[in-house]
Amino acid sequence: MGQSTGPNPDDLYLNFVKAYDVLSAEKLANLYIKDAEALNLYDHSPSNSMKGRANIEKYYERFFQAIKDENQKLRLTFKVVDRQKVGDLILDNGFYQLEVLSPGGSGQSFLREVFNRFDGGGWGLEV
Repeated sequence: MGQSTGPNPDDLYLNFVKAYDVLSAEKLANLYIKDAEALNLYDHSPSNSMKGRANIEKYYERFFQAIKDENQKLRLTFKVVDRQKVGDLILDNGFYQLEVLSPGGSGQSFLREVFNRFDGGGWGLEV
């Protein structure tokens, strides 16, 4: 079961950043609801999606291991520019920036997230 991140959906972003700081696929995957879908937009390959928390964790295990193998660190930041609450969902639009803290640089991309409530009342990523 995913970890409840409390009543504030912004806590989810903070925990997402913490998972990137320590390169923990398990911590990151636990932020997603069980049947979540995630898009792969990081490694310059054609975009594809992963369905389910277990598949998301497997992807990030490979992604984070590649970062570790290159002795690199990541810095992730988010900027939400629009938030709408629709029933039990929160729809965020904005930007994220992922910096590779070594040669290779950083980039910025568009952010669109859908949050759904965990059974315990906290927020989790759905898409």
